[in-house]
Amino acid sequence: MISIIVGTNRKESKSTIVAHKISELLRSAGQKSQILELKDLPSEMLHESMYTSDNQHTIISQYQDKYIATVQKFIFVVPEYNGSFPGVLKLFIDAVSVRHYKTNFSGKTAFLVGIASGRLGNAIGLDHLAYVLNYVGASTFPQRLYIPAIDAKVKDTEFQHEGDIGVLTQMLNEFVNY
Repeated sequence: MISIIVGTNRKESKSTIVAHKISELLRSAGQKSQILELKDLPSEMLHESMYTSDNQHTIISQYQDKYIATVQKFIFVVPEYNGSFPGVLKLFIDAVSVRHYKTNFSGKTAFLVGIASGRLGNAIGLDHLAYVLNYVGASTFPQRLYIPAIDAKVKDTEFQHEGDIGVLTQMLNEFVNY
């Protein structure tokens, strides 16, 4: 099982559309996946109790148990926000790192997919995210997929860019066997 984490809490995001395409491609290759939408996180999560495992919002523990603790591989689909990655993703990583810190990300592998309206496909944001993931013990897959000009590649809520889908399919096959 691979957890696909949509790295934004924006509703109707293009990251969600790309995450569903990734899930579809994995399913076609016989690989199981699950999608975690950060938009579903409770707003009460942003509270000082998030830093104590005994008082965390129960949904954080549930998400941690389902999407983090029980898998060995992650795919992060991350839009560019102000030259980096969204703060909600950092908040989520911080929150799930409180309980069972050493077993959450340590020894696990993450594939990073960046999307942006601009021409770099969130290259800088993925660098920032890689540093955070490495710090909590995860390794990052050596290849990253940068998807620039995302607005032109999503039509009718479907990610349809043939070139990017071909590269994505190849990278997913390599990541699954990594």
